[in-house]
Amino acid sequence: MPMRRFLPLLALLVAMSGIGRAATLNEDIIVTGQRPPQPGANIWFENGFAEFPPLGPQFAKGLVIWNHPAAANGQGAALSTGKPVGGLSALGWDVIRLQRNPRLQPSWENRLAEARDALTQEVAAARTAGYQRIILAGQGFGGALALETAKTVGDLYAVVALAPNTGDGAASIDRTWSQLREAHAKRIVVLFPNADEQVPQPRGAGAREILAARSDLSFVLVDEESGVRGTAGADSLAFATYTTCMAYFLAPDATPHAGEFHCGTDEVPAALARMGAKPHGGDAWFGYSNRGLETYVELPAGGGPILYGSGYGADGRGKPAVKGYEPKPTGAGFTFDLNKDLTVRGLKQDNELRLTVDLPDGTRSSVLLHRLAGNS
Repeated sequence: MPMRRFLPLLALLVAMSGIGRAATLNEDIIVTGQRPPQPGANIWFENGFAEFPPLGPQFAKGLVIWNHPAAANGQGAALSTGKPVGGLSALGWDVIRLQRNPRLQPSWENRLAEARDALTQEVAAARTAGYQRIILAGQGFGGALALETAKTVGDLYAVVALAPNTGDGAASIDRTWSQLREAHAKRIVVLFPNADEQVPQPRGAGAREILAARSDLSFVLVDEESGVRGTAGADSLAFATYTTCMAYFLAPDATPHAGEFHCGTDEVPAALARMGAKPHGGDAWFGYSNRGLETYVELPAGGGPILYGSGYGADGRGKPAVKGYEPKPTGAGFTFDLNKDLTVRGLKQDNELRLTVDLPDGTRSSVLLHRLAGNS
C-alpha cells in the first residue's frame, strides 16, 4: 500500500476556507495534528490543544505557533504545550505547535536554521490562509527559536520567549541580545527566571536595556526579581499573574504604548472594563490571586456592600463579573460569603489589602491587592 501523504495543518484550514494552497508548503515535514509524522520526519506541526480545535482565520483572534523546550531526557516533543499559551487558546487564539524529532534532540542546537526555516514556512502558510495576527512562542530552546525566526520574518504580531536558550553555553547569551535587538515584532513578552538551570547568568537587566532602547515595540519583561524560578518557571503558579497580564497585553483590542508594559498597572483599565467594575467612590483595590485571577475590591466609604469582581484568570476560563456582598466585621478585618461554601477573609494593612479563601479541595487561594490611583 502506498504511503499516505498528509496535508499540512494550515493547508487544511486553507482548503476549508476556500483559499488556494500555498505553493511553498512542504508535505514531507508538516503533517496534520493528532497523527504521527511520516517515518523519518525531522519536523512536523500539530494542534496545540485537543480541547481547543482551530477556529480558523475567520473566527480566531490570531494564530500562536508554539515551540517546545529541549527536555533533558530528549522528550521535549512529548511535553504539553506551555500553560501561558493555554490561556490564550481558551480566549480564542488558535494554537499549533512545531514538533522536533526527539531522536535528533542532542543535535538540535546545531540545527537551529532547519527549525527556523520550517517555522518561517508555516508563518507564510498562515498568512496565505488569512491569519492577520501571528505570534511565535516558545520555552527554552523553543523560545530562542521563536526569537531567531523573528529576526528574518517581518511584521509579526508578537513573540513570547520564555527562558530562551539556544543551548550553546555563553554564546547563547550573545544570541539572545542579538535576537532582542533584531526581532521584527510589534510586541514582545520575555521571561528570564531566577535560578535558570540552563543559563544561570542573570539576563533581565541587559534585556531591559536593549528593549527599552527600541521605540518600535511594546514589551513585557519578567526578570529574576519576579519570583519565577527555573527554566520551566513559566508553567508554575509564580508565573500565573504574568500569564493573565500577557493575555491583556496581547489582546487585539489593546494598544499598549511603546516601551515597557508594567503588569499590575498598565492592564488595570482593561481588566476593570472587562469585569464591568466602575468605582463608586469607595476605597478601590486591584490585584491578582496566587492562581492568576485578576481581582477588584471596593470597600464602601459609609457602610454597605463590598463590591468584589474577578476576571478570566490565567486559564482564560473565568467569567468576568462584579457583585456586591454584605461584609461581616472580624476585629481588624472582615469576611463575606461568595456562596454557601466559600468565605472570603480580608485584612487591610497600610497600602495592601489581602484576601484569602479556603477552597473545597483543601488548598487556599490568596490575593494581594494594591489601592488604585486616585483613591484615598
